[in-house]
Parts: sequence; C-alpha cells; structure tokens
Amino acid sequence: MTVLDITAGNLWSHLRKLEEEGFIKTRYVIADKPRVLVELTDKGHEELLKLLIMIREFLDQVHKNRSSSK
Repeated sequence: MTVLDITAGNLWSHLRKLEEEGFIKTRYVIADKPRVLVELTDKGHEELLKLLIMIREFLDQVHKNRSSSK
C-alpha cells in the first residue's frame, strides 16, 4: 500500500465499493502465499475507457487554451 499511501483497510473499502458497482471482480488465489486477484469487468473496462476519453479531452482543451493565450 506504500505506492498508494493508503491503509490496507482503506484499499479494501474502495475495492469492495468497485465490486458492488460491478466494475471489478475479486477472487482469492493460493499459490506460494494467499493473494487476491482483482479483475476489471466488461462494465469496468467500458467506464475506464469513458474516463480516459474525458481526461484526454480535458487535457486537449487545456493545451488548446494555453496555445491560444500565447
């Protein structure tokens, strides 16, 4: 959790909400040690693409505004 700078409990809370909304699926895997696998669902993939498109459009607009103000 160091990279995200959140506690394990906080991460689980966010993952649970994403799973409740149907954006991800989690499953437990036992290999060398128990792990949780998080998988993006089709719904999650579609929403992620929408988000990335919105971010791209926002960045394009910022770039356009900066270019026109010079």
